[in-house]
Amino acid sequence: MHSAEEATYIQSRIGNKVELLKSNRHGKGLFAKTEIEKNTLIHVTHVHRDLVSDPDCNNDWINLLPNHKYNHSKEYRNCKIVTEGLTKGLVTIADIKEGQEILVDYGEDESLEQPEEHWKQ
Repeated sequence: MHSAEEATYIQSRIGNKVELLKSNRHGKGLFAKTEIEKNTLIHVTHVHRDLVSDPDCNNDWINLLPNHKYNHSKEYRNCKIVTEGLTKGLVTIADIKEGQEILVDYGEDESLEQPEEHWKQ
């Protein structure tokens, strides 16, 4: 588990199905640009540090910007993070409508930032 303060970031390309917009939930978030079917991989969100030569990396997992900018919700989650080898990807667990915010239950993957008590569910 890590906090945002000690995270390592790499600039990446956002998936073509989503866009980064202002969120009423928390800061900015990912929103569907089009309808997305259940069980669709949106894009890779994190890579393992074994894939990158970075002696300053403090974590096992490196955040891909802006790909990791999905927000947390246990109650309204519509996606999950799936670890496959040395990458983590954002996968839909329900059909998502155009304009809908992409939400993940952070608590399902303890290797990533964990939700704080004051965050919206």
